[in-house]
Amino acid sequence: MKRIFIIFISIFFLFSLKGYACSCVPPDTPEKELQQAGAVFSGKVIKVEEDKTGASSANSSSQVSVTLEVQEIWKGIEENRIVVKTEQHSASCGYEFKKNREYLVYAQKQGNEWYVSLCSRTTILAEAGEDLKALGKGDPPTTIVASTESDVVEIVKGWGIAVFILTLLIGLYYFIRETNK
Repeated sequence: MKRIFIIFISIFFLFSLKGYACSCVPPDTPEKELQQAGAVFSGKVIKVEEDKTGASSANSSSQVSVTLEVQEIWKGIEENRIVVKTEQHSASCGYEFKKNREYLVYAQKQGNEWYVSLCSRTTILAEAGEDLKALGKGDPPTTIVASTESDVVEIVKGWGIAVFILTLLIGLYYFIRETNK
């Protein structure tokens, strides 16, 4: 009787637990992936931000928008700056981009937006030797995209802080100079 109970409990847990994970077919060769991708380019991540769609950050289906400064292009785009989207978590096949790192990106277009998946050949640029060798020399961006309003605000904030600190240092210098007379 004890054995039947253990088997029943095991079967119950086996079929009642849901598991969600990314399952990818290994990527093809760089040449074939170039043909299949909508865009292939290298770029440096300048911004990573969670999409503000109201989804919980614990929700594995929420997305992240990643802004890259494009350095070299092999296919699909012309701009010097691009925003790609990816799932927030690797369990949902999201690719984890890090700010200030350079990547070789294989993206697909869905509607008006570019998407990157963990299942693509997207990788850190320093680790993309095989791909770069197969792809050959890319082209530089030909279309300059103006900075967004939020980028300008960040730049102004940075300069504002720098001017404030410089003013404090100059004031401190004159204060020390006057007190030492």
